[in-house]
Amino acid sequence: MTTAVRQFLDIVNLACGAVRPGLGSAHRRQLIFASTLGSVVLAAIWGLAAGSASPQLAASNAFTVPLVVVIASLCALPAGALALKLSGAAVPPRDLLLAYASAVFGGTLVLAVSAPLVAVYYHTSQFAGQGIAIGSAMVAIAVAVLSMIRNLVRLAPTGAARWPLVITAVVFLTIYLAALVQLVSLASPILPEHTMFDGGVDEILRR
Repeated sequence: MTTAVRQFLDIVNLACGAVRPGLGSAHRRQLIFASTLGSVVLAAIWGLAAGSASPQLAASNAFTVPLVVVIASLCALPAGALALKLSGAAVPPRDLLLAYASAVFGGTLVLAVSAPLVAVYYHTSQFAGQGIAIGSAMVAIAVAVLSMIRNLVRLAPTGAARWPLVITAVVFLTIYLAALVQLVSLASPILPEHTMFDGGVDEILRR
């Protein structure tokens, strides 16, 4: 098995909650970088599918959707790192980054595998395309949340308290979602139709 294939499998397994024992520091840094790069590619695939009804929108989405994912991820890092420190969670910062990067990768993996369905419905249905696209995004967020919590717990030393890890994950994901909503409004249009997310938190609260 080549190094690239093994690394890809490690990323996918980690996103699914399976941590391979014996990961060294260098390998963990590689996985963080590879997860981030993979998330960019996978988000771009979904962006192309969501905008596939219009060549201009598809081309724009290939850039803006990954950018939204990356910037939202960066916005959550300072608060998440502070929560890790203040809660006394028994997880090194490097492992926190690994759990976070793999969770984002897991979420964008869901987006990528749903991309063909999103594209098919946008080209064959007048009404269902938007629902399928938004639904796939919601499922992706749910998968990322579960992956983040599970990976933090599994990367923690045996016998370590779990509640600081949950607090850290909640802070991470709350800031990520808060940033994501507003970044989506700035990047809009992402879908051909207008949605409540195009207006950010103001329009969501009004509805």
